[in-house]
Amino acid sequence: MKKVLALGVALGLTLLLSGCVNSVDEPSAPQPSSGDAVPQAPNTRQPSIMVNDTYYFITGKSANVEFDENDYLGTVTSSVPLSEIPTKNEQSNFVMEGTPYAEHEDGIVVLIDGKWIIFELWDDELVNDYVNH
Repeated sequence: MKKVLALGVALGLTLLLSGCVNSVDEPSAPQPSSGDAVPQAPNTRQPSIMVNDTYYFITGKSANVEFDENDYLGTVTSSVPLSEIPTKNEQSNFVMEGTPYAEHEDGIVVLIDGKWIIFELWDDELVNDYVNH
């Protein structure tokens, strides 16, 4: 009887351990394909947009303002992955094409998830450091 019990425990442990090993080999979530714009954390850049040859950077603050389409300065016409920096006017590295932006007293605002998010102008030294890294 003790041999049967020991054999059962050994078999149970073997199955338990082999199940753990298999679960480590399988990804827990779908992995992005090489064409997806989901950068790895160490390669991300500050969310930014280029407008009129000027870089604007996210502040994380929302503006309590309302704009209609007549108030828009324009819309994002192209985007690059968050691991890159915008290099053309009306290009961003965080929102999709067609996203509107407007002028604001603190810089510009970009419509993200139904809220106008403030983007501010950095001084030349910060921009040069950002662009050259």
